[in-house]
This record gives sequence, C-alpha cells and structure tokens, in this order.
Amino acid sequence: SSENAYLNACLIVETDLDALACLRLRQNIEKELGRTMKTENAQYHDRLIDIDILFYDNLILNEKDLTIPHPLLHQREFVLKPLNEIAGNFKHPILQKSITELLVLLT
Repeated sequence: SSENAYLNACLIVETDLDALACLRLRQNIEKELGRTMKTENAQYHDRLIDIDILFYDNLILNEKDLTIPHPLLHQREFVLKPLNEIAGNFKHPILQKSITELLVLLT
C-alpha cells in the first residue's frame, strides 16, 4: 500500500510482437519514463510507472522473467476493476473464470 496517489488502468493492445518481445518493450518504456527498482531488501517501493502484462491471448507462459497470465491478478481488486470494464467476459486461461467472476469472488 502507498501513501501516494496513483492511477490504475488497463488496456487491450494488438501487436505482432511475441510475449517476450512485449516484455522487452515494456521494460524499455518503463526505463525511459524513469522506472527504478520496485523492491529493495524485499520491500516494495512506489514507482513512477509499472506496466504489467496480464494476459497474452490465452497463452500460458512460465519463463524466468515473465509469467502469463500474471500470477497475482486474480487477487488484486485494483487490477480486476479496470480490467472488468474492458474485458469482463474474458476467461482466465488457467482459472477458467471470467474477469467479472473473478472480481465477484474477490469482493
């Protein structure tokens, strides 16, 4: 949790890039916008920007630097609320529940 104001938003992107190329692009964007390390001694710190890849179609990926679907999204109301606005019917490829269903289960 943070004492600072912040904005959460979700968007849908269409791309020809594969998931790992999207990760590299995301990291470059964050760095250009002033992103610093999010943890220090295992403690989270506020960041200027934090871009997460929540889903990549129905891909299930478990790589060292990238896990898709995002492993914690179903536990985070601040993620599910804006995601529900744009993709409420999308089914989580592992949990097999829609975003709306996940949000209802959490609240």
